Amino acid sequence: MAELMIAFIVAHFVGDYVCQSRHMAVTKREDTETCLVHCCIYCFWVLVFVGSHCPEHMTTCGMEVLVVLTYVSHFAIDRFGLTERWLMLLNERGLEGYKSTLPATKQTSLEAGFMALVYAVTDNTFHLLLFYVPLRLGVARIGAGV
Repeated sequence: MAELMIAFIVAHFVGDYVCQSRHMAVTKREDTETCLVHCCIYCFWVLVFVGSHCPEHMTTCGMEVLVVLTYVSHFAIDRFGLTERWLMLLNERGLEGYKSTLPATKQTSLEAGFMALVYAVTDNTFHLLLFYVPLRLGVARIGAGV
């Protein structure tokens, strides 16, 4: 399973950073079509990297279930701003919370950078957890070592 997680982490970074345009990153939360396209591109890279790890399972139900779960969870996180909503629950730690308090608190660029880092780490953690959990629970059985 460790090799599958490494393959997914690579797919995640390629799909969510390398192959995501600025337009997608900025508009996917407001525009469903943009988010759908982004999720298709993202899942393509999941298929490429995870599928290349275990090509004998590319057409099995396990891979299909994993890709569908990845697509749906990625869409939910990105389109509905679940990372931002989670961070707002934690004492306005989200980027929107920071923006809304900026004039009053005059936060430094170091604080802004830290908040962006917290957001990025939290977002990545959500995406990775929502890949790991189905594998761990055996919802999607891929490869002999799962």
